[in-house]
Amino acid sequence: MPPAPNSNLSTNEVTDRLKTVPSMTKCPNKAAKFQVLAEQYEAEAIRIRSSTPHPSARLSQETAKLQLHMEECGIAKDRTMKHLGMGLENKRNLMLENTQLKSDLAQACALIQQGQSAFEVHLATKRHLMAEIEALRARLVQTHGEYQEDRSQLGLLKEKILPLTDCSICLGTIIMPTLLICGHSFCGSCIAKWFAKQFTCPTCRTTITK
Repeated sequence: MPPAPNSNLSTNEVTDRLKTVPSMTKCPNKAAKFQVLAEQYEAEAIRIRSSTPHPSARLSQETAKLQLHMEECGIAKDRTMKHLGMGLENKRNLMLENTQLKSDLAQACALIQQGQSAFEVHLATKRHLMAEIEALRARLVQTHGEYQEDRSQLGLLKEKILPLTDCSICLGTIIMPTLLICGHSFCGSCIAKWFAKQFTCPTCRTTITK
């Protein structure tokens, strides 16, 4: 097996080296072997040259690869920034919405507190009015009782006074009243006429002595 050729040798160098090999005309078999080796070296040199690009071409390939990689990185960066931008926008919207919700909640709490305070004032006023109504109702019951008592006393007073103010003989207002020992009173002229006939009280028939 022939030794691995040096990849740094060109085709011409390989050919020149083969020319320096001693002549094998006296040994046809050896000459054929060397011819085969020369052809193998030449083929290997061609393969190496074709597989190994020129430095400038290789640089161009690497530059193209690098440029393609940079473009891919730029596209990925744009996608990432776009995604981050959308995330930041969503976050900003959520923060604004959260702030608005907090403001609405604070206003609602203030309105609830205000309504609760107004309700407590209304409830206290209602309780005060109910207490006054109960006091007035109790006063009314008491006044009604006092009125009934006064009315009863007035009736009794009328029963006691009317006989004293009206004459049971003439049924008129007593003129020049005359009080008998039984407690009944009459007009002076009426009782004088009555006594001319009999000495008894016209009301209770008590005997009256002079």
